[in-house]
Amino acid sequence: MFFEVVCLNSNPNIGLLKKLRFYREIQHSDRVHYRKTVNQQDDFLQPCFIIPEGVITHQNNPRVFNLYAKQALHNKCPFKSAEWLSNEIRNVLLHLAENRQPVSFAYAEMFEHLPEVSILAGNMRQQDFYIDFGKRYVITSHSTQI
Repeated sequence: MFFEVVCLNSNPNIGLLKKLRFYREIQHSDRVHYRKTVNQQDDFLQPCFIIPEGVITHQNNPRVFNLYAKQALHNKCPFKSAEWLSNEIRNVLLHLAENRQPVSFAYAEMFEHLPEVSILAGNMRQQDFYIDFGKRYVITSHSTQI
């Protein structure tokens, strides 16, 4: 899987991406694109379901997760699906978005399918979820896994 983060070239927290071994892919005059190849086993990003009590992932409750996944295949799951970002990448994204710094991200299973990422200002701290390219990402640290 490929994960891409776009932020301003002047963002003071870019070093956090380098610590996570993101590499600089494209640099424009005002923004920079960082990419990283991740495996599904890395827990960098996991599918999850959002229920009233919190978030269900395969790692924390495989039986219930598999039940919801089967229901989702038939469009019968009563809960929204999302992507659970690891605490590590979620914290980096939130630091990049400090002081309303514009930041955006995307991922795809194949490099050719990685959507073009644009920068959206100030959206990371305003809500529990960041929705882009038809995917819902859980980004706030107060969302809990159960």
